[in-house]
Amino acid sequence: MNALTGEKIWQVGIGYTAECAATVSPSGYIFPCPSGSDNNSHFVIIRDAGDHGEIVFENFDYQPLSSSAAGLLDRFVVVGRKKNNNQVELLVIDPHNGIISKNPWVGYQPNKATGISLNNDGWIFVNAIGK
Repeated sequence: MNALTGEKIWQVGIGYTAECAATVSPSGYIFPCPSGSDNNSHFVIIRDAGDHGEIVFENFDYQPLSSSAAGLLDRFVVVGRKKNNNQVELLVIDPHNGIISKNPWVGYQPNKATGISLNNDGWIFVNAIGK
């Protein structure tokens, strides 16, 4: 969307309807907010190429449980449930290299993470709910 006029510049189909606002990195990578209630929901990163958008990463192995937070080097942090074993994991996703870090969720397995944020020294904060 053109920030000055509000007109649509381009559109990319991702296969589901996002439930909240996307996360955008400083370099223009866009991580659409997943839909926790849609089984088609998956992790997607789109590159804003000015006059068009381009999907640069997709992963269907996880059911997203959170929105994302943007970190250094255009990396995104998210929480997802691995579809083949139901393990909840904290993931770091790089638009160029895919999932670069997976950390299993220890203890109870939440149904949803309603917020995720990063601070300047790399700490990740997640508000997780449900069992």
